Amino acid sequence: MSLVVFEKVCLGFGKKTIVSDLDLRIGEGDRIGLIGHNGSGKSTLLKLLGGDTKPDSGKIVIARGLRIGWLPQDIALEGGRTLTEFVRSSVPGREELDERIVQAGVTRLSELPAADR
Repeated sequence: MSLVVFEKVCLGFGKKTIVSDLDLRIGEGDRIGLIGHNGSGKSTLLKLLGGDTKPDSGKIVIARGLRIGWLPQDIALEGGRTLTEFVRSSVPGREELDERIVQAGVTRLSELPAADR
């Protein structure tokens, strides 16, 4: 079963085509690495996957209940937050995770079971 499906996805900025007729299926357990030169569209593909950018045409289907999160390559921390605080605030479902931490009585991240870190 596919968790994410891109069907004929196209995206351009001005006259530059970033993605053209992309067909992609990501299944449970798949591991994917994005390799390419600066400006080749790696971050744009992640933005499409995360829903931060909409395609010009085509369709992106994400399995019901699937949470997708990603971190931008340029992180500007505001308000004196640590990188860990920034990362945790960027995680989809963070409120649920925070509640589980409180319920477990954990005071440090290292005290969490590995599956919850």
